[in-house]
Amino acid sequence: MISINDFTKGFERESLFENLNLVIPSNKKIALVGKNGSGKTTFLRCLVGQEKFEGRIISNGMKISMMEQENNFENIDETLSEYLDNQKKKLEKRKEELEKEFGNPELYENESKFNATMDRYNLLLTDNSFVLEESKLIELLGKLGMNENILNQKISELSGGQKIKLRLAECLAKEADLYLFDEPTNHLDLETSEWLGKYIKENIKSLIVISHDRYFLNEIIDEVWKIEGKIFEKYVGTYEKYEEEEITHLELLGEKFKDATR
Repeated sequence: MISINDFTKGFERESLFENLNLVIPSNKKIALVGKNGSGKTTFLRCLVGQEKFEGRIISNGMKISMMEQENNFENIDETLSEYLDNQKKKLEKRKEELEKEFGNPELYENESKFNATMDRYNLLLTDNSFVLEESKLIELLGKLGMNENILNQKISELSGGQKIKLRLAECLAKEADLYLFDEPTNHLDLETSEWLGKYIKENIKSLIVISHDRYFLNEIIDEVWKIEGKIFEKYVGTYEKYEEEEITHLELLGEKFKDATR
């Protein structure tokens, strides 16, 4: 279970979330939906300490593994092996930077800032990128239709589908309590998408997923969280049930508007 209290996140001209309070329960498969720019990816990045925020995100020791989108490779001229090594170095660097912040006496004069910094530090420690089982990575690459030789190819030489498969293998090769997926079926063929859905149903108990693939979501999730007006609206059930409730809600709003304008 992850507890989120008074969570606020925004950028210079835009506030995405304000004083948000919610709990991410164990053993739930959640679809995170909302308009483009509503903060879906930013929220996931906050959960692994990659973004600064105000308020509290208390992980309670849950290990988290995140799959980012395929276009988020910073250096496409490195091989996948080099990328994986550099990911660990980046996490160590972030950890060291936060440890330096704890050496600043001013941090201890602001309780809310101290708590948020401590939470980011703990979230970085729960990001299981530090522990990636290479044997499991190679096994997963095989199940995704690739062999281990691809580890020596430059990222720039890979197709969109291959990059997504590498992202998936990287994420799934880590033992975690909660998995975060950002558009996991982009560029995937139907066979691989179906394999992923089956793998998730058989091996993963807790996840949050961002996806525009309605069929995929309907197969794997049991709850939908919609970002609307800087808060989360929760719907229990399949993605199809969520869509039906949304249609009913919009029809009711339409009727109310008609009544108001008569």
